Amino acid sequence: MALALDEEVAWALGVADRVEPRMVLMGLWGRRRRAFLTFLKRYHRDPWLHGQRGALERACLIVTSRALDDATVERILYCVGSRYKCWTPRLCPKCSLDQRVEPLLEELGGCFGAMPHWYFVTVGARVRPGDAALRLNGRVLCRPPAGLPKFPRFTTYEDGLARCDDLVRALFALPAAMVRCGWISGAFSTLEPHVRFWLTKEGAVAHALDLHVHCAVCSSAPMTPRIAREAYGVQDRLLARVGVGAYPKLWIKRIEARPGGGDSLATCLGYGLKPEPIGKWYVQARRQGCPPAELSAVFDEVVFHNLYEHLARVRSVRRIGNLRAASPSYIGVRLPPMPTKREVRLWNSSAAYRAANPELEASIDRLMIKSAKRRGRHPLRTPPEEP
Repeated sequence: MALALDEEVAWALGVADRVEPRMVLMGLWGRRRRAFLTFLKRYHRDPWLHGQRGALERACLIVTSRALDDATVERILYCVGSRYKCWTPRLCPKCSLDQRVEPLLEELGGCFGAMPHWYFVTVGARVRPGDAALRLNGRVLCRPPAGLPKFPRFTTYEDGLARCDDLVRALFALPAAMVRCGWISGAFSTLEPHVRFWLTKEGAVAHALDLHVHCAVCSSAPMTPRIAREAYGVQDRLLARVGVGAYPKLWIKRIEARPGGGDSLATCLGYGLKPEPIGKWYVQARRQGCPPAELSAVFDEVVFHNLYEHLARVRSVRRIGNLRAASPSYIGVRLPPMPTKREVRLWNSSAAYRAANPELEASIDRLMIKSAKRRGRHPLRTPPEEP
């Protein structure tokens, strides 16, 4: 991608702010400019997309990224409002809704009444002992002792990714340990990253990676302060066992029914599967005084290259106990698998195939409903009626 203005002059003049659409358009041409204009047209016409927080800033950062090729940028920006999928739910709000949030709400969204106690748990780690704590329903129960040393920050560079892998393994191990101890009956866990940028005294842009796991857990007994303290001790031992150099941070809050009816379980489940707020990371970095030129280079390397490859090899959604579909005590709704293109083609064209494969009817019906939501007045073609 080439810029219409000289890059150094553009950064110096401040016209290369990567989250300002008008400034972004000044530096685009060719395929990326067409893709971005198409996105802007759909963004202003689609009320749902317009209501997605950070969608415009995310598109600006994607289209100006030098770490993504033109084909990837087009696939993501053309995805919204079209019949095709880019299959990048961590960057595309449409694919996140279609491939992650909606299927999960179909399975577990109506499970609030199946168990008496539900909690939203955030399992994290901090390199400073003063930032680590155990909170239960907003109340701090305990903190690490004072006087402990501060550990190095987590980064996405090659020497720090191995440490991040160990941290991810320790964070996901806590819900499994809580199920084995009988404190909870099941857990649905997702990994969420947060990247912070700041300007050092030497004038360079540095970053730190914060990884935490969001868990929706259910149990037959309430989460008492004693159980919470024991879980906090288990998390401390798990971090020490892998040797990542971090202090445990555990946040537990009860999920309660809403006064007007319903519950907030669906909100908690959807919160853990939202796309990464990369626009928020960039805006916060600019507020910290990071120059656009230096920030742009570091941002592309950290977010669109290092973090993207790191998350691609991590299975970030894990189910344990009675929230696992393969468990005999599963309390959710077992969804039929989505049919393949070949199965859809044969189902629509052959009455003999439909008669020989009646088990596909539920899968085809589910696909038709999802397609009707995405295509509006162009739903999936239904097979002809039998004579």
